[in-house]
Amino acid sequence: MQTGWLVWGGGWFYLADTYGQGIGFGDPQYGTMRTGWQFIKHAANMTDWYYFAGGGSGRMQTGWLADGNRTYYLADEAVGSSFNSIDYGTMLHGLHKIGAYDYCFYIKGTDHDLEGRFLDGEMIRDTSWLSVFQDGKHICYGRADANGRVTLIGFDEEDPDMGPRE
Repeated sequence: MQTGWLVWGGGWFYLADTYGQGIGFGDPQYGTMRTGWQFIKHAANMTDWYYFAGGGSGRMQTGWLADGNRTYYLADEAVGSSFNSIDYGTMLHGLHKIGAYDYCFYIKGTDHDLEGRFLDGEMIRDTSWLSVFQDGKHICYGRADANGRVTLIGFDEEDPDMGPRE
């Protein structure tokens, strides 16, 4: 097999044109996973989606990943991508909806305590504005357009006012 999708052991693998750089399984003929989504169902009823970027060779690079409890956004610069790690990668700031709940997250690259962490809170829309509260604190706000898309404008863990609203 030279290139294409292969289903094996409950997962989908994409084999690149250049094989021989195995991704594990003790057999290099499976090639190197290059790009595409992979769905894995674990014995403990946990499911995961992985996205492998070019040259990733089994490492999550970018995209959303759900571990059954939380949802992570991985930037292009993936770090600590082991399955049991809390910090699957570097999370970017933005807004995300999970089920019936809206969540806001914002990661400061210089703040090690927040890097790769998910800040969750209920999102409250006020006309075109939204506010997100976590543990009673106003943590971020943004503006929603006519289609419901939200632009994150501010983030503050302490200041409840968040500054002027245009």
